[in-house]
Amino acid sequence: MRRSSALLILLLSAGSLLAQVVAPMEVQDPLGQKLQTRYMQELKVIASDLRAQKYPYPFYLSRVLDIDEKDQQKVDQRGIEFSRHDGASVLKITGNYYAAYNADKVPSSARARLTFLNVILPILRVATSHLGSEDSFSAFAIEVSHHVRGKSFGLDSEHPENLAVIIPREAAVKLAFAKNDEDRQAALLEGMAYLDSRPFLLWVGENPPPEEEQTRILDSALQRQSGNAEAPTTENKQLVSSTLLHAPSTDEIFGRTTKAPAEPNLGELNVANAALLEQVKTAMKDQAHLVDYAPPAFITFRHVAYLQLSMTTPLSDAKPMSQYKAAALAFDEHVAHLVRPLLKILPATGDDMKGINFSTTVKQGGNSIAVEYLLPLQTLRCFAAYECTGQQLIDKGAVLVNGDRIELHLQAAEAEAR
Repeated sequence: MRRSSALLILLLSAGSLLAQVVAPMEVQDPLGQKLQTRYMQELKVIASDLRAQKYPYPFYLSRVLDIDEKDQQKVDQRGIEFSRHDGASVLKITGNYYAAYNADKVPSSARARLTFLNVILPILRVATSHLGSEDSFSAFAIEVSHHVRGKSFGLDSEHPENLAVIIPREAAVKLAFAKNDEDRQAALLEGMAYLDSRPFLLWVGENPPPEEEQTRILDSALQRQSGNAEAPTTENKQLVSSTLLHAPSTDEIFGRTTKAPAEPNLGELNVANAALLEQVKTAMKDQAHLVDYAPPAFITFRHVAYLQLSMTTPLSDAKPMSQYKAAALAFDEHVAHLVRPLLKILPATGDDMKGINFSTTVKQGGNSIAVEYLLPLQTLRCFAAYECTGQQLIDKGAVLVNGDRIELHLQAAEAEAR
């Protein structure tokens, strides 16, 4: 009986760990689904580390915020998944923290600071230690709910308050490795914080600047997020200690000698090209078998913008085949036929995009694989003009199968023995 009980406890513990990571097939975003599959082992380790971590008050990963602790213990605790924010892929970690702050004694700025230091920062340290050096996603998004006690109409009341921090991946690494509050603040200012969905200046030190300067700093951060920031002036630099401008770079932290190029602003690109994206969706929907839940949008690949088409590719051959043959047939029978009609829609010039990501779920014989053909625009135009072969187009781009890059030789793959 004792051995059976121990085995049962072990199985329940393992089930609890797996339950904290969302299954790939439940992730709605196609690229997020592929990232969820690719990094499933790392996500499981992150979940394990977060469970083992000590917090001042109980903390649970969760897909639902603002629920009572007794209910939290019974509901879905899968709070780790890849998602999309402003067109960019982010690793989202969500949870409920059962600290209850006294509203009269602890103002909102202090509540946010305490939850950040006690919960969000430790989460970022764990997450960046496992995935901080990966460049296949753009940012970390951590959202935590805590509780606030006060009085309403003379009666004691308690309500949830949600703090979210969305921070670029490299800034998150700098934040996690920072040695003092000034370096942490510098990294935080590269992202955005939200308190109950409102932009909020999260100040990690004990002595924040005067309210007027806080307002100016927050306005500057909002302008950067919208892409309307002006060049920094001497006056602006004085809003924050000059030490904040010298936080260690991600390259220094990871021992790299070169600095990654600046990422394109995907939110701006998607808004500025909304009419074009709608035109692509309408014109290519039937021929490309575009999926309804992920319309055409810009993504980043190798630090430049690609237009992503999320679609399905049914193969008529139901006999068993390798992933290489399935990817080769999907290209020849489907993707290659989309290049010319798509290029007729896209502008002949412009620097908004460097390539196209034909992201498709290849369905064959009751099985399916996720394949991405990331193809540069210049070579696509060469192919459309019959000056380049399909193999030359593939060689100039990248092909991912279930999130892993492969070398794809079309003729060899299609000629494989059945």
